[in-house]
Amino acid sequence: MARREPLTLPFRRAALPGAALLSLILAAGPGCNPSPPSPTAPPPPGDIGPRGPAAIQVSGDPWVLSTDTWDGYRGSYLSNGYLGARLNQTGTGWAEVNAERSFVAGNYVNANEALVDHPPLLPLRIEANGRVFGSAPAEIKKYHQEVRLKEAVLVTRATWDTGKGEADLELQTALLRQEPDLALVRVTVDNRSSTPFRLSAAASEGGKAATSAGEWAVTSSQRGVTFATILTPLDPGTAGSTEGVELASGQKGDYALVTQVTGGRPPANHARRGRPEVDAAQVASWLEGHRKAWVELWKGDIEIEGDPEAQQVVRTCLFYLLASTREDSDNGVAPMGLSNSSFSGHVFWDMDSWMLPAVLPQHPQLAKAMLEYRYRTLDGARANAKRERLPGASYAWESGLTGKETLGQGTTFTHGRHVSGDVALALKQYYAATGDAAWLKSRAWPILKATADNWAARAKPEKGAYVVKQVTTPDENAGRVDHSAWTQYVARTNLELASEAARAAGQPADPRWRKVAKGLTFLRDPNGVILSYAGFTEKSKSKQADALLLLHPGSLDLPEAEQKKLYEFYAPRVIANGPAMTDAIHAIAAARLGMGEEALKRFQESYRPFVRPPFHMFSEKRTRDNVCFLTGAAGVVEAVLYGFAGLRLEPDPSDATRAHMAPHLPSGWKALRLRNVHWRGKRWDVEIIEGGEATVWRPK
Repeated sequence: MARREPLTLPFRRAALPGAALLSLILAAGPGCNPSPPSPTAPPPPGDIGPRGPAAIQVSGDPWVLSTDTWDGYRGSYLSNGYLGARLNQTGTGWAEVNAERSFVAGNYVNANEALVDHPPLLPLRIEANGRVFGSAPAEIKKYHQEVRLKEAVLVTRATWDTGKGEADLELQTALLRQEPDLALVRVTVDNRSSTPFRLSAAASEGGKAATSAGEWAVTSSQRGVTFATILTPLDPGTAGSTEGVELASGQKGDYALVTQVTGGRPPANHARRGRPEVDAAQVASWLEGHRKAWVELWKGDIEIEGDPEAQQVVRTCLFYLLASTREDSDNGVAPMGLSNSSFSGHVFWDMDSWMLPAVLPQHPQLAKAMLEYRYRTLDGARANAKRERLPGASYAWESGLTGKETLGQGTTFTHGRHVSGDVALALKQYYAATGDAAWLKSRAWPILKATADNWAARAKPEKGAYVVKQVTTPDENAGRVDHSAWTQYVARTNLELASEAARAAGQPADPRWRKVAKGLTFLRDPNGVILSYAGFTEKSKSKQADALLLLHPGSLDLPEAEQKKLYEFYAPRVIANGPAMTDAIHAIAAARLGMGEEALKRFQESYRPFVRPPFHMFSEKRTRDNVCFLTGAAGVVEAVLYGFAGLRLEPDPSDATRAHMAPHLPSGWKALRLRNVHWRGKRWDVEIIEGGEATVWRPK
């Protein structure tokens, strides 16, 4: 969700210029574009040019994103939810200046609890004839790189002119899902040149280069985290050396560079003892285990028939969300995941109100892990409330390791108190989808009680009602306001749910909760439209969706005529360069109102200005790059789930074993299939046929 401007620049551009448009597909194999890379210099970092983003190019395989050019390259992003890395055109990351960096979940430091910006995770260096592979684009005669979404593997192929002949290289890069402390790149080289090759693992901050092949070396050690790297031949016939591994002229070689990360806050049950043995069988086993882990994740897929562009964009948005989350982690998910350190890598309401609803229907284990972060940081939220001289708990606008507010007092954003209610709404959504009574008692209840106590004290009586005053609404440009509709709504939801949870947990409910909840009402204009906040008029403009959030992710029960009135009033009253999620909310509202063409238009506007080639990474901004923005990606997924599929987190009136769906497929969509939809302990594949006239639920 939109917030204060980042304190850091957008991504460092890789040392090389990069790739632009998708053109090759997996079937193209190693036969790459024979023309040399363009010598044209890339635009300055963050500048997408006067004509705006490039048109979205759809590959022939909806599971593969690929490029065979260098121009306009913005890097790739891989993550396993614990480790995250931005990778360059070589498929690795160098230890030299301008190399892409890496991140470790939960590795926050200093008083601001900032996420540590680590050196490259896979610092592979390939040299021949005094040249370094990838350092001079003109030396690359053929090039092809692809992100294989199904396996979460980056594959890079290149023909390199060493000055003494050519060599073919292929690199397969993966951050292992089932072994979250491990990242690897497998390299095969066909040295057709007349000069030997040398491969080595370079040292970074606090580390030393490997002294011999097949031995572990600490290549980086800083801020409580150590990268230990091994570079080893997988072919017994390949020679080692005192500075890495060497491959003679005319030979073929197969190598693996593996990095193990220790320190920080690893996921539960993944503390490794000692260094693993690395050989060809082990590398093959790791890659197979990684593939199987992603097979499990992709059981929750979204299939769109009839719109190839939407299919590829939606699946890619889902890929980056799945990659950045883990079911066994309580580290939370930042707006950029583990792709960069914008906003210090802090957790915002983006996680609860955007990412969680996007993964909940098909991956409830990931939604549960997000809420585990809120449970773990409850003491930090209590400290925030104490600092405000209020009881209970108040969740931070930005938080890191502890949950304490990381922004200084007095800023507009430290008054964004709706975050506590956003957390409560997320708890409600998870419980509605799972019916997990044990979780409600052990996890949700402590949070709900503490936040309800805070709201009961924060809301002030006024003219027979209650008002939360001087808060930052989702329309952050408005500053501090009274009677924020969204804040009133989530506060009321929080108080009502606390009363219900108390009964389920066998605990007493404070009678003030119900009393205050009943009094948390909305302001309306003379036509009956709910006002975003006191003072909003027909001449006002919003930075982003605000009152329309009452429809989603909120579930305010309004007659359809009032929903339409709300949409028609607010949709034209947002600024032109606002965040992507606004259009996602507009798409959901329009779809539910049966406005098919309008819904499709808004849906396309939620991603077309933001998706960046060649790998469809989502930018936070329309006018400059800051990727990979998971919040915007989540909005795209939600537009499909809660708009076109018409999903509601409530039982189907005709069959309580299923979730309620009222589909509204846009024109041109022949079918929409949601795989592995969870509802109250049951799982379904749901197929919606063109026009939404037939919906088939198949139990799994």
